[in-house]
Amino acid sequence: MKRTFLFLAAALTVSPAFAAGDLCDANLQKIDDSLKTETNNTTLDQRIGALRDKAAQEQAAGDTKACISTTTEALTMLEKQKSGGGNSGGTSN
Repeated sequence: MKRTFLFLAAALTVSPAFAAGDLCDANLQKIDDSLKTETNNTTLDQRIGALRDKAAQEQAAGDTKACISTTTEALTMLEKQKSGGGNSGGTSN
């Protein structure tokens, strides 16, 4: 009984880490796909590319929370561009 409990406790403790890693990977893939197909804004592409590189470095360093934060920022910028909310790399009047 104790072994079963310890196994379940360990599995539940590790699961959020895997889920966070999956979200980081998924966000990086979404950014890659978007950069290949959706933007026509060189300034935005450069900013998104820089954020993507930063997130990949954070992921490699094991900082999943930072990776998710950085990729979410990049995806938000891409979404604003899609919806027409960004012009000239995100500057607005």
